[in-house]
Amino acid sequence: DPTDLYSSQPLGIRIWDDNTQVWKDFNVPVTVHNQNEAPQLDVTYRTSTDTNYNTSENGFGPNIVARLHITDDDKRAAFNNNHPYVSDNRFEVVPDANGGPVLRVKNGIVFDHETEPQVNL
Repeated sequence: DPTDLYSSQPLGIRIWDDNTQVWKDFNVPVTVHNQNEAPQLDVTYRTSTDTNYNTSENGFGPNIVARLHITDDDKRAAFNNNHPYVSDNRFEVVPDANGGPVLRVKNGIVFDHETEPQVNL
């Protein structure tokens, strides 16, 4: 699809004077940018040895579950220009101490492994 490509094409412009029959030609580059692409998401999940990403059964949040890496080529920036949506309202995406986005369990949320051993988002 040629409309889905970044490209630069010259646009020819001629300025004409009817009285003197003199003209001047200009080539103006016009750049077409690919817009409205979906942001990209990379997720770094917690590991069993990483105490920063520990979520305990019967524990109260907020507990970090994963670190998110969100980029959007259209915005040329990261998390601040995107609005992440989490499909389960027990979780939220917030900036960590360094400003990077993390997925965490909301404060006051308790999980019970016996009734819900896995949560899919």
